Amino acid sequence: MASITKIMTFYVVWKLLERFNLSRDELVEVSANAASVIGSTAKLKKGDTLTIWQLLFALILPSGNDCATAIAEFFGTRLRNEAM
Repeated sequence: MASITKIMTFYVVWKLLERFNLSRDELVEVSANAASVIGSTAKLKKGDTLTIWQLLFALILPSGNDCATAIAEFFGTRLRNEAM
């Protein structure tokens, strides 16, 4: 089930990149919240800066829950600002 969720996350992020006209090379800074996620992780640390593409890669290969959180925080801010 978790793997299907991560594949769906990848797909949704791809669509959001198109929606916001962003490059997959857009930089994301990892928060303390994302770095502290438990379970299967890519061992991200607070303050790490990665591209969306790197986060997606680490989301799929090591099944990084921390990557999913960093991506959700990044796009969550954009979606929240768009709604206002």
